[in-house]
This record gives sequence, C-alpha cells and structure tokens, in this order.
Amino acid sequence: MQQVEVGVDGNVAGIDVASLRRATSFSDTFFQTGTAARTLDKLAATPDGILISDETALNYSMAVGDRINLRLYNVHSKTYVLAPFHMAGIATEFPTAPKDAFL
Repeated sequence: MQQVEVGVDGNVAGIDVASLRRATSFSDTFFQTGTAARTLDKLAATPDGILISDETALNYSMAVGDRINLRLYNVHSKTYVLAPFHMAGIATEFPTAPKDAFL
C-alpha cells in the first residue's frame, strides 16, 4: 500500500451507498475493481472509503487499499486541510460525470 496526497479543485461527491442502491443500479462495467455489487459493498464497509476515477488511479499509480490524503479548502479558515481516505475501488467515468478525473 502506498500513501498519495492529491489537491482537489472540484469533482468530489459524497454518497450514501444504501440510498444509492435504492435509487438506481449500476452495470459491472462501471467498476474496474470487481462487480458493481462488490465495489459498492467495499465502499459501504470502508468508513473513509473513496472511489477513484480510472484516470486518477492511472495517473497516481493507485491501488485498492491505498491511503489518499485530499487537500480540501476550508472556507472558514481560508486554508487547506488534509482529509484522509482509503481507496475502495476504481470507477470509470459515469455518463453524467465531468470529462476529467474525479473522486
């Protein structure tokens, strides 16, 4: 496992896996790290879990289990703070996602 630090300018979305599953279903082709069900199970079981785009995973040579420190901007303190996550899976770009790397 490795540790990666990434600056974030946007394209970070938080989800509740149980609510997402009630709202829609996913094709296994959206996930490179296993079936949709297994990837969402892994995300749900990882409190600090994050799905990484295939582009981001390739650019940073990331693998499932890697720790990822995101530098997020805190508008109140006007500083960047580190937010630690663990990679739970790799997702391909969803049709509605921005056409670049996402978390």
